[in-house]
Amino acid sequence: MLTQDDLNMIKERAEKVTHGPWYADAEFIAHAREDIPRLVAEVERLRKAIVVAERELWWGSPESACIRVSDLLKDVLESDLTT
Repeated sequence: MLTQDDLNMIKERAEKVTHGPWYADAEFIAHAREDIPRLVAEVERLRKAIVVAERELWWGSPESACIRVSDLLKDVLESDLTT
């Protein structure tokens, strides 16, 4: 899972990339092999959380679904902000 610090570092590297020849952006290129798979994994993790929340809302009782979805979203958000 990516922390907010991880995302900030990736964003900073991406923002530093020039629009010219990429051979000059060694730091961006060096980290791309790590950054891209981590970003893809994060998107997949969040999509799975959305599927679970959607299932709960569709198939669960309204009261229990709201509680479960709220707990799920809280877990997803807290894990991103506190790690």
